[in-house]
Amino acid sequence: MMMHGFCRLPCTAMKSSAQVTWRLLNWSLAWNQLTGTIPIELVALTRLTNLFLNNNLLTGTIVNELATLSHLATLFLHNNHLSGTIPKRLATFSSLVTMNLGCNQLVGTVPSELAKITGLTYISLHTNQLTGMIPDGFAASSNLLSISLHSNRFTGTIPQNLHHLSNLTYMCVDNNQLTGTIPSEIALLTCLSVMLDILARHIATWISLSH
Repeated sequence: MMMHGFCRLPCTAMKSSAQVTWRLLNWSLAWNQLTGTIPIELVALTRLTNLFLNNNLLTGTIVNELATLSHLATLFLHNNHLSGTIPKRLATFSSLVTMNLGCNQLVGTVPSELAKITGLTYISLHTNQLTGMIPDGFAASSNLLSISLHSNRFTGTIPQNLHHLSNLTYMCVDNNQLTGTIPSEIALLTCLSVMLDILARHIATWISLSH
């Protein structure tokens, strides 16, 4: 459906043929000018593994129903105009490996439940309006390679237990409102490149560690 030069994300296409949609594994609609909300009808794509809706003009919230896509490994919703909070139900994505929700208008805290996604290797929540503390539960996500949380409104200190993330190669938390000191335990992360914002959002420190 065309609206003033833009295209609304279709939901009828997913209703047209049940025999086709349940077999769909990869769906990319990225880098368009799609408007409207994320269709709840996505739950019909029961075999969907990779979903790319990034770089559009989508609005509304991240629907809880997405959590029913049990095979989903990649979820790209970044660079849209999504609002509301991050649903706790996303933690039920047992197969999720990569999630990018950056560059939206998300608010609230980061659900600690996200740390329960054991296979998660890449998470990006940058450039939103997220508040609260950085969940220390991420330290239990031993497979994490990259965490991008910059340009939000996080407060408090940097979690002391990050050294448990032995595979972490990148963490960016600059341009927040973090306080305190840089945990000495970070020195235990032998392949980490970290950008930290300490005491004020304009003070950024790059740490490159290699042994």
